[in-house]
Amino acid sequence: MEILLRRTNDNAPWGGRGHVHTEAIILAVRHHPWMRKKCLLDIAVAGGGERRKKKGSPPPDLSELAEQLSELSKSVKRKEDAQERTTQLIEWGAGLITLAGVATIFLVLLQSFFDAKNQRRSQSRLDEQGKQQDRVNDQLLTILKISEDVAKTSQNQVGQIYGAAYDQAQRTLALINDLLAVTERSARKAAGAQEAFLRRQIQRLQEKCVLLLNKAGSEPEDRAIAAKPEYQAAVRVAGEEFDAIKSHVDTYNSSVPMSSGAGEEGRMAPVGVLIPAHCLFVKGMHHHLNENYEEAIAQWQDALSARQAERIEAEINYWIGYENNNLGRFGDAEPYINAAVAIATGDRRAELERLALETRLFQIGDGPIDDRFIEEALKSYGRNEVAATRKRTISSFATTLANMLSIKQLRVASIDLGRAHNYLARAIEAEPHSRWADFAQLQCKEIAGSGFDAADKATISYVIDSCQREFRNRKEHRTKVLCKSTEYICIRWLGDEGNTERARDQIETHYGEVNGTMTILSQLQKRNLNKELFWSEFETLAKSESPAKAMKACNCVRAV
Repeated sequence: MEILLRRTNDNAPWGGRGHVHTEAIILAVRHHPWMRKKCLLDIAVAGGGERRKKKGSPPPDLSELAEQLSELSKSVKRKEDAQERTTQLIEWGAGLITLAGVATIFLVLLQSFFDAKNQRRSQSRLDEQGKQQDRVNDQLLTILKISEDVAKTSQNQVGQIYGAAYDQAQRTLALINDLLAVTERSARKAAGAQEAFLRRQIQRLQEKCVLLLNKAGSEPEDRAIAAKPEYQAAVRVAGEEFDAIKSHVDTYNSSVPMSSGAGEEGRMAPVGVLIPAHCLFVKGMHHHLNENYEEAIAQWQDALSARQAERIEAEINYWIGYENNNLGRFGDAEPYINAAVAIATGDRRAELERLALETRLFQIGDGPIDDRFIEEALKSYGRNEVAATRKRTISSFATTLANMLSIKQLRVASIDLGRAHNYLARAIEAEPHSRWADFAQLQCKEIAGSGFDAADKATISYVIDSCQREFRNRKEHRTKVLCKSTEYICIRWLGDEGNTERARDQIETHYGEVNGTMTILSQLQKRNLNKELFWSEFETLAKSESPAKAMKACNCVRAV
């Protein structure tokens, strides 16, 4: 390529301008490969000009080409603000240059062939060709200069556009990050305020539940929280407050991401709003009063794993065991009651040991009662009679033991209830006018064949009044049925036929309301029976000549 250009320069009629242009072209060719293609095109065009001259054609009109280049420059300047069009223009220009380069190579090859042939023919033709080449070189340099300026301008414009776009994107991203940071801080602040509000609400409910449990726990009756109207009302109010708070707590905990933090005693625990055990326990009592027994058990089981559960762990286990007993799931009840026994102390431990023995009696069903079981029960009573400080605790334990002894004798066809009568005497001595001890002693007297004297009839009237008070106070239908069935037997003893039918109607009414999964305590077998078996037993009682004969019949002993 350089040889062709220098030969062209050497053949120029004057050295100044042609020499300068040729050196410029050579320099451009060395540094810009794409200009090499342009130079070849120029040479090819020059060759074509020689042929046109030979044929008598006029040289090309450069003014038209200059005008087109000027228009192209103006078009580029008008579109310098449009990024996409400028980019397309560069791509199109590159494609055209590439196409022109290919065409130039072809033309150069063709021209080389003709040049070699023409040089052999005439030296004068080369001189003319040199002149024409100079003109074409000028034209090519002009085109290259304009193209280079356009390319640089376009490249600078594209760079400016991309730079401005990048800067704008960076500023936008920074603004977005700032907005996210502000939003996150606001969310944290709002979440913190909501969490603080929920914790205050839970703290108030916690204090209320603790006070309620402490007051109910100080009562002599072990289930006072479910038996006395004032505690029942407090449980219902606290249960409704719990529902309102729990709804907000669940919403908060589900909307705020949970993270791990140091829990109590250094354990890793989820950070969130947690409801303490006292509140969960009272909500379980709320379910119990509403006869939602499965929900009550589930709530108490949640309480076992909640904060501060260790403070009321014995009570939670006791109520889970008690509720399973009511549902007839005696095997499920036993481990919870035993767990409560292991934790409790003093009078509470004595009451729990009594319940554990009663649960084992329920598990025996209508089978024979083993002597070893009775001996174990007697030893447990002996220990707790000494350790207990409350007379009611001793009375309840003695009454349960007496019931075990009487049922054991009836199941082996014996009416020797002397040992049972002795323990009932201890129960009444510890707590005079104990409803269930008085009633059990009256049963023993009837079975033994002893008549009721005036004092006994006064005791019967007391038991009736006590059962009626219990009936009014208690909400559970199974307890109401127990009260009325006890009253029904007492009325039978007094021979009051008119009130017998009234009591029977009330039994039927509340029996129908008892949950089908629940048991009802039988006063004839001293154990929890399912609904169907209880009603069969009651029909036997209603048809029997006396409650004593019904009791013997239900315990598989021939009526005498």
